[in-house]
Amino acid sequence: MELISWSTAIAFLVALPIYWWLPAEKRGPFLCVYGLVYFLASQPQAGLIALLFLWVSLYFQRLILTAQTDRGKKWVLFFGVVIALAPMIFYKYRFSLLGHIPFLAWMAALPLAAPVGISYFTFRAVHVLVETRRGAIERLSGIDFFYYITFLPTVVAGPIERFGPFREQRAAAATFSPDLFGEGLQRILIGLVKKLVLADMFYGFISDFMNPVTTLTLRPWQIWLCLHGYYAYLYMDFSGYSDIAIGVSRLFGSRIMENFNWPILATNIREFWRRWHISLTSWLTDYVYFALGGNKKGKIRAEINTMITMLIIAFWHGSNQIGHYFIWGIWLGLGLVVFRQWTRAKERLFPNLVANPTLVGKVVGAFMTIQFMNLSWPIFLFDTRIAILTYLKMFGLVGR
Repeated sequence: MELISWSTAIAFLVALPIYWWLPAEKRGPFLCVYGLVYFLASQPQAGLIALLFLWVSLYFQRLILTAQTDRGKKWVLFFGVVIALAPMIFYKYRFSLLGHIPFLAWMAALPLAAPVGISYFTFRAVHVLVETRRGAIERLSGIDFFYYITFLPTVVAGPIERFGPFREQRAAAATFSPDLFGEGLQRILIGLVKKLVLADMFYGFISDFMNPVTTLTLRPWQIWLCLHGYYAYLYMDFSGYSDIAIGVSRLFGSRIMENFNWPILATNIREFWRRWHISLTSWLTDYVYFALGGNKKGKIRAEINTMITMLIIAFWHGSNQIGHYFIWGIWLGLGLVVFRQWTRAKERLFPNLVANPTLVGKVVGAFMTIQFMNLSWPIFLFDTRIAILTYLKMFGLVGR
């Protein structure tokens, strides 16, 4: 998916000088309105529907604050979260969920394009509702709410910044900082090199592998090599966009959160998810894993909560043919479950190695983590039949 376009670049170039020319108290409202106009101009139909549901989410934020009882607040939160999630679920999964139901199949066939960044602004809206229920967010004005939800540099593909840090950065942006502006330009350049040079280079290398028709004509060693190339492509492409979004945010005076921290250096699968797409992983950890009880309700429940969380990560990445994303989520969840059991066994048998891992152990762990993710890419990329044939070919179980 190409996230960089001339229209987006021009939109930023037009907004930036106006933003810093305006008085500090008017910059937030300007960028909010500017972002909404750009959002609606890009996708009028989808944008209007998305903004309608976001406005309803803001209304529920206020209902949570005015509810008189704790039970009432919980029910308002529940219905508010359901309504906030409804557009994302419909737009992304209507083909998979409704396409095979005779009297609802017509809804799946509607020629509707999903609003740009729908997953990201939906998760921000849910974050606001949950934290309002917890007492961490007070009543928000329409400008504050929509400025946070549709912050122009991050509305397309994140990161999913939390409201508290975002508000602090907005306050800090009252004064223009040449150093921060310079950091932003440098970060944008790094992101462009990642996306337009390195990611494109790796994609050219794996283009045959990405085509299901030609994948099965590759030799086993070529498939393994392409899996490593796809990992590199995916990292350069997505972390490159995150660098650009972070850099553009700094041009506007905001130092938003990091989204990647060298995941290829992770020495185990748990550390990988703490380094890869950090904003999504932390969001799901807080609002799914811990909301389900985390590890406070016993070891078996903790493993079930882990599996549910990883299934949601899998479904979040895919929309059509969610069956193979279900398998992908099971694979990711089992990886964390097995790693947790292995860690517990090591703590009993080799406590010194857990406290002081050796360099060899770290290298082996990093290698195994990379291969664990590489083994997941066929089921992530292809439908189940092609994925199974790819696995058979990888391990030399079928001929050329």
